[in-house]
Amino acid sequence: PRWKSPPMWPSGVGSRQACPRESALRRAAISGNINALPPHHVPTGRSVRVFICANPDDTEAERNALKEHVYPKLRDFCRENYGIEFQVRDHV
Repeated sequence: PRWKSPPMWPSGVGSRQACPRESALRRAAISGNINALPPHHVPTGRSVRVFICANPDDTEAERNALKEHVYPKLRDFCRENYGIEFQVRDHV
C-alpha cells in the first residue's frame, strides 16, 4: 500500500538494541527506584493498582499463582518500602 502504518511499539521494543532511555526507565520502574524516574512517571497517590484483564478460563493457573505468591509479597513490599497500598483489580 501507499501508506505506512505507524510503529506498533515504542522505539527499541522487539529489536535487539533497545533504546537506552527506555531501558533505563524500565529498569528503574521494575526495581522500585522511583528517584530515577522523571517526575511525571512518579506516582503521587497512596496506592498502586494493577488491572488484570484476560480470559479467566485460559489464565486460571496463572491468576491463582499471582494471588497466592506474588500479590502478598508486592503488598508487603509497597507498604514497607513506600508506605503505599498495593491493589489488584481482576476483571473476570
